[in-house]
Amino acid sequence: MNFKYRIDSMENEIKQAVVKLADMKKELKECVNFTGKFLKTCEELGIDKVAICVSHPSVKTSVGFTFGPANSVFASGEHDGWPAIWHATEKAGVSGGCGNHNQHSLNNVGMAKLIDGCYHLSNGKWKKVD
Repeated sequence: MNFKYRIDSMENEIKQAVVKLADMKKELKECVNFTGKFLKTCEELGIDKVAICVSHPSVKTSVGFTFGPANSVFASGEHDGWPAIWHATEKAGVSGGCGNHNQHSLNNVGMAKLIDGCYHLSNGKWKKVD
């Protein structure tokens, strides 16, 4: 059995895994920042609960949504006569171009950079509740 080859191969795999892990940590940091900016935009529009690609009972429009929660954001409230979440997705550059009442689809940027979950604004801070 060629142990040198097997050890060299495993060491190479470990080096590649370390690089992949570092890349993933960098991507996570970017997504946390991007999601934070999106939530800040929501806050500025009077939104205090947001469901990103998930269904949660605290955001009623996300529960039982016909097309499911994937690829969508949900929030209650209006701004300038339109659902506030529509304005938030437009302002953040994540609008997928279509939406229903208190729901909006995400584009590829939103799908890649927003971290799924349900977020609540409490005492000026956003917290992920699910």
